[in-house]
Amino acid sequence: MVPNQPQGDNQNMQQNIQEAQRLLKKVISNIIIYQVKNYIIQRNTKKLSNVMIKLFQLILNLILPDITRVMLKLSVYIAQSVVDNNLKKYQEAIECYDKALLINPKNDQIWNNKGHALRNLNKYQEAIECYDKALLINPQNDQALNNKALHYIIQRIIRSY
Repeated sequence: MVPNQPQGDNQNMQQNIQEAQRLLKKVISNIIIYQVKNYIIQRNTKKLSNVMIKLFQLILNLILPDITRVMLKLSVYIAQSVVDNNLKKYQEAIECYDKALLINPKNDQIWNNKGHALRNLNKYQEAIECYDKALLINPQNDQALNNKALHYIIQRIIRSY
């Protein structure tokens, strides 16, 4: 006990220390839980994304009007294609882009992204056709323009060797 310190202050300090220790244990436990969850998510990204997408589609079918459902399906296809692209599953990504294009064939970003996936599969002519469609829809699409230009630069370098 500190001299000249009232008994109540010492008791409050002890309570504060105990509360701080309790909170510290809780923080440590939350950090461990977060790390475990993060590990599980990283290991099961594809499985988790498929489960989430199926759940999302079920919710869509139950509660949303048709037009909203269609737009959200488009979002689901695009999200799935991004996951597939990141996992280097380019053929699966292309299939999702095709489904998205059935809903909205005038989306220049989808055409550009499909072209990028095709390029990763060495389907260069099909990729160029996708970039062209993207640029036809939106001549200001810098990504499609850059991707198309990059393709021609790479082809020129390859031919020069």
